[in-house]
Amino acid sequence: MISIASMFDFVVVDESIHLGGSFKIRGIAPWFSKDIRRLLKSPLVSFSSGNHGIATTLLANDIGGKSIVIVPDWIEPEKKRL
Repeated sequence: MISIASMFDFVVVDESIHLGGSFKIRGIAPWFSKDIRRLLKSPLVSFSSGNHGIATTLLANDIGGKSIVIVPDWIEPEKKRL
């Protein structure tokens, strides 16, 4: 049996190894580095039911800023604690 990996030249990346457990932190990190002075002045507000809110909060905490994540009522209790 021939595997798909042997037919193509590609690399598999485990996105769960990122800070926050997903790739979302890679998407928002460049924005943080561009606008860091403004982020330190006032909280960053995000609307999220999961990984985006976690990534935003982790990065804000990392630079000494503040974040507010507004979550829907139906979000899992485990994610609310993060």
